[in-house]
Amino acid sequence: MNQEVIPGTNEVINTRERLNLVDTNDDGYLDSWQVVSSAAEQIWYVFPTGTYASPYGTVKLTAIQYGKDNIRLVQAILDGPYTGYTLTSTWALCGLELNRPYTRYIDGGFAGTDYGKIIKISERYDDETIPEFYLLEETNAADSRANLTIDVCAPNVANFGALYNAKYMQVAVSYPTDLTLTSVDFGNFVVGSKEVCAYKVLEYAAENVVLLYRGLVPGADETGAVTDFFAKLNFATPEETGAGEVFLTYSVDDANRHAYGPLFRNDKNENLDGFVVNYDSVEVIW
Repeated sequence: MNQEVIPGTNEVINTRERLNLVDTNDDGYLDSWQVVSSAAEQIWYVFPTGTYASPYGTVKLTAIQYGKDNIRLVQAILDGPYTGYTLTSTWALCGLELNRPYTRYIDGGFAGTDYGKIIKISERYDDETIPEFYLLEETNAADSRANLTIDVCAPNVANFGALYNAKYMQVAVSYPTDLTLTSVDFGNFVVGSKEVCAYKVLEYAAENVVLLYRGLVPGADETGAVTDFFAKLNFATPEETGAGEVFLTYSVDDANRHAYGPLFRNDKNENLDGFVVNYDSVEVIW
């Protein structure tokens, strides 16, 4: 859908533009929209229906995912070691303009017919309200380095989570093995909700990882002012001087059956997206 001003007036009318996706630099990837004047010029794009083979097992196309920078195909893995996972691949390197309505037409085979549905994507937040997790060293450089405090900052996270009925939040932080995690302060993070918080430390040869859990359950809200940090990590340092990096992390520990990193669930135990995790590390010196 486009808009045009009628010449000589202030009146704006809606117009329809027919669009093709094209490969402008012949690298094999669709990367730009092309406006065409008639239905005869429009290109039909063929997608596989039913099941088909992939390097990860038999898959089935389940969704087309539209973004502002790309269009992706979502496939469910039906057998093999990755059964139950999804495989997402980029189909086009350009997407839909924000706040502009589009109509798609799907016809044929097992896909059936789908015409007339309006697709419009818009931002759920701007730069000032982005729900972001990031790390900040609270300890002043002039302070004694016997103890260090790292804040897991999370501005706007509680408000964004409330909009989508978030009931469970989990992030993980990697830190040097020379440091000893002495305590974790969670604070009163979500206004009006009772929170159950816990943490678990996983020890490895090259790093330690602390998993931070926060669940929202029925009950009275905690007393005290609401904080904008998800957790405060308090470390004791060794007598020897040293340095290292602390950072938010994501991985899977197959041996101990721990999947750690960002995980957000709603009141239906469904995954929530939209939270932003900043993996930039904080360098600490002791």
